[in-house]
Parts: sequence; C-alpha cells; structure tokens
Amino acid sequence: EESGATVRLGRRVLSVGVAPAQTEAAHEYVLRTAPTSCGEECEGSEVEEQGFDFVVLACPRGGGVELQWDGPAAAAQRARLKKSYAEVHTTLVWGVLEPAHFGVSETAAELNNLTDILVGSAGAAERPFNSIGRYGGPRDDGACLWKFFSSQPLTDELLAPMFRSFEGSSVIRHSWTSPGAYPLSRPVQRYPKPGDAFHSFVLHEHNSGAVLFPAALEAATSAMEVMAVSARNAALLAVQRWKLHT
Repeated sequence: EESGATVRLGRRVLSVGVAPAQTEAAHEYVLRTAPTSCGEECEGSEVEEQGFDFVVLACPRGGGVELQWDGPAAAAQRARLKKSYAEVHTTLVWGVLEPAHFGVSETAAELNNLTDILVGSAGAAERPFNSIGRYGGPRDDGACLWKFFSSQPLTDELLAPMFRSFEGSSVIRHSWTSPGAYPLSRPVQRYPKPGDAFHSFVLHEHNSGAVLFPAALEAATSAMEVMAVSARNAALLAVQRWKLHT
C-alpha cells in the first residue's frame, strides 16, 4: 500500500515490445497479458495491452515472455531466456542414519555430530543424492532431521537403506522442476565482457525506458541472497534513469 503499486493476480505476460511512437505522453513499452487460465493461443478480448516505461522480468527465463524487438543483440537475449536449469529435489527426514551404508565405523550417535555429508558420486545407485545436511536434533530417541538434495525424487524405498529407522509419515518433499533450482553452468571460452548481450542485465533501452533482467546475474552465481541484491539494483537503476529524464 505504501508503494502505491497495483498488483494484478490471475494474469500472465505474453510479450513485451517497443511502443509505437505516438505522443510525448506515450509509454516506452507495451505489455500484452492474458488470464492464467487461458491456453497457449489467447486472442480477442482476453488479451490486454498496457503501456509502461520500465519492465523488470523478475522470474527465471523471463517467465516465457516473448521479446518483440529486433537488433544484433535480440537473438542472444532470447537465447539467454531459454537457459537450461538444474532439476533439484529436497527431502526432509526424521531418522537415525545407518553407518554401515555410508561405509564408516562410527556409531549412529556419532554420525549425529556431523553437520554435512558431501557426496562425490551423486546419482549412483547406492547413493542417489547430491548431499546431506543435519537440519535439526538429535531428539531423545536419537533421531535427527536430515535434509537431502538430489537430482531425482527420494522415495521411501530409496531412503530405507540409509536409515536404521525413519518416520516415513513425516517425510517432506519438494521438487524444483519448473524451470529448476538454478541455471546449469557450463564452461565458456572467455569470461563475458560488460554489456555482452547474452549476459546483459539491461535487455533493451528505448529513450527514457528500459527492460531489465535481474536474473542475468545467475550466469555468474545463483543464490537467493544474490537475487535480492540484483532486484534492488534493478529498482535503483530504474529510479536513476527515470530521474535523468524528468
């Protein structure tokens, strides 16, 4: 309420394009939106157009928004929004680990003193997870709350060999699959220079407006805290540009 922002729920953005030159009061960009219940082919009265001076694509891959402008950077920018993401599954389990399964001689109580168990052979049949971390406990019965990260869902059948005992009824699972938890990082032949279209924070500039893509920072590192800083920078950049042209 204090910001005076208008929140529109139940709609998705189809495209963002440069607004046609009309009057001095015209906005720089046009957004086309449709109800979220609408399928891939939305048309007619269901599609609305609104004008904006600044657009921030504040979601992975730009939320599937079509970029409607041309130029030498356009193709690379569209490719940037189609970057592949890693599928990650999180599983929280109360239980007592089975030391023999992990090839160690410690007792179950001694395993509870560990804070993290990082696994090099992630995805192997005997260890179908990327890492384990102790998230809580131990309780009076010796059980701890363990958090698993894996590239596949951890069913009760996959969990059973790793525990002497665990509470199957209280297992919590969450899957990061749409589009994923973080972008897949692959080797590049050179470090991107500032302004490279493929990693650009500013996707497009037009007169006094701009289309910003804070998630471009994920090309270097991906974390919730990093994205918070990136979002703040997007807001500061928009304010700075707006003040320069008012």
